[in-house]
Amino acid sequence: MSYLGPKELLSLRRVSKSAKQWVSESSLSSAWNGYRLEIRSDYEGWQTFEDAVNSGLNVTEIYINNPGGGDDEDNGMAIYNSPALALFIQTYGPHIRKLKVRNFGAFHSDSEFDFFASLTNLQELKLEIVDARNRRTAYPGRIPPPHPTRFPPNFKNIRVLKLGDVLSPRDTGPFDTTYHWDIVDECPHLDYLRYPVTSDQNEGPNLNNRENFFNHIINYLMRQKAEKRFTLNTLDLKYISDSLLIHHVSFEFICFVELTYIRLSHQLQFRNVHAELLETMNPSSRNLGIYDEAIVSMINLVPTIRLLGLPNLEKISINSTASSHLMHDAWDAPPDYDKLSSISILFDEDIHNLEHRNVFTVTDYLFHDKPRKRLRKLSIVFEEECSRDQLLIRSIRCRRMAKNFSNLKILEIVGWNVPNRSFLRLWNELTLLEELIIADCETFGNVALIGENPLEPTFLKLKKLRKLKFKLDKIPNLTDRAFRDVLCHMNLKEFYLESYMPLEKNYVVKFLDHTSRYSVPLI
Repeated sequence: MSYLGPKELLSLRRVSKSAKQWVSESSLSSAWNGYRLEIRSDYEGWQTFEDAVNSGLNVTEIYINNPGGGDDEDNGMAIYNSPALALFIQTYGPHIRKLKVRNFGAFHSDSEFDFFASLTNLQELKLEIVDARNRRTAYPGRIPPPHPTRFPPNFKNIRVLKLGDVLSPRDTGPFDTTYHWDIVDECPHLDYLRYPVTSDQNEGPNLNNRENFFNHIINYLMRQKAEKRFTLNTLDLKYISDSLLIHHVSFEFICFVELTYIRLSHQLQFRNVHAELLETMNPSSRNLGIYDEAIVSMINLVPTIRLLGLPNLEKISINSTASSHLMHDAWDAPPDYDKLSSISILFDEDIHNLEHRNVFTVTDYLFHDKPRKRLRKLSIVFEEECSRDQLLIRSIRCRRMAKNFSNLKILEIVGWNVPNRSFLRLWNELTLLEELIIADCETFGNVALIGENPLEPTFLKLKKLRKLKFKLDKIPNLTDRAFRDVLCHMNLKEFYLESYMPLEKNYVVKFLDHTSRYSVPLI
């Protein structure tokens, strides 16, 4: 069997029961590399299922990209009735580990329920939109046979759950979140939960006559404590982002963190914590060390953060306007953040000149002259107005980036209009880069890739680079020479060119011409 591929092994398992036993799950798993399949909710998208079966792709992850959430009759659910899907599930169902669905219909149809139930080994589930408007017509007690339960039994094995916006029944108003928590309660063995939050896009969060914001998750943890098992170790707060909501639940968050640690004796890790949630933290509290250990990734900075060392911080995302009130003397010395592996900085167009000084403080904290050997991902984005502000542009010190971020693997640069020699310095030092995105850099040109010696282009020092993306519309100085002399000599796996200009009027046509000659994968 060692000579058989995944497609042959799957076909052999379907011959008979004895063949199915002979081709064990373990032997099949050893041939499985794990492809991610994205399917659109149209006829051509459905054919992707059939193509996957015919080609023997090793699919372990699916993204059902089915637009919905409106008042249309189909609402994105027709995909679950596709014969191609039925064939795909017969072949791949037990081997799908991760599922992402754009529009989840709350099992309003039998076909949707059957699809989820067939993924018997599902471990990670992400639901971007939860359309629960019709759930009461089906539950409870009105589910047609053969589904006597509200959720498939495999939900009890899910370890990672990420929930998005909910569309509630009209008679409960737009702020009902009970169905979110019905799903969470059905997954008793979660390791990771993205905290569900809903709000009306026009009115914002409903804060009238509400219970404690964290009551549901407290009850979930209390049940785990009663059963003498704590599996939940990570709580993702990415969607607690509305400023009004943060203001109202900040104190409740502080109490919740201390409750889990002191009363439940359980140390949760928190990801994507908006720094404003910590503004009500008591500087004299004896429990500050709890937050030090618990916070793994953070969004923005506020002055109260100076109270914490955050030795476990792995990721930080900075918005210049949201963090501009951080005063220059907030720290006596820059924080260490020794475990930091990802930094993302957005200089947005709402920032004003008077706030520059504070923004420089933020960047100095993160780019100060200290090696960050664990940093793997860096994203720097200047929105259009900021990209012309040389004072802001120079706040990102190229020399420090090149010297201190030597182990960087993923780099995104947008609107960073510096001289080409600054880019050359990066290529000389960041030789471990595997993924690079360049966009809206008007000063970026051929020289930024070639350097001083056309026979030995500097960019070719990035020998590990496998994914490259250029957004060409605002990079006017990059021509087909860059491809001819540099890019066609690289071992790229993915090469993206993005342009909104008509191809017949753009030099990108020449890029396409060189692609056909050198067989470089172009997307």
